[in-house]
Amino acid sequence: MTEATQTLPHPQQRPHPSARGMQRRHFELIAEIISKELNGEYREKAAYAFAYILPITNANFDSQRFLKACKVSAFTEGDNQ
Repeated sequence: MTEATQTLPHPQQRPHPSARGMQRRHFELIAEIISKELNGEYREKAAYAFAYILPITNANFDSQRFLKACKVSAFTEGDNQ
């Protein structure tokens, strides 16, 4: 986490009015881009940054599911199904 994000309040404490209305299809698109276009540390950082901020856009956002879709190593290890 960078210094800038360490000082921010948790996203659910600062709702953004223009961020309303994001849906599963939007989250899937973001996760697909992260998983296909980024590698290693860049993928991890981008995925965690989005997982931190996206809950303000939809109360049903599932961070763990999102990180798994982004193919973050901590969420895909041992997942050989």
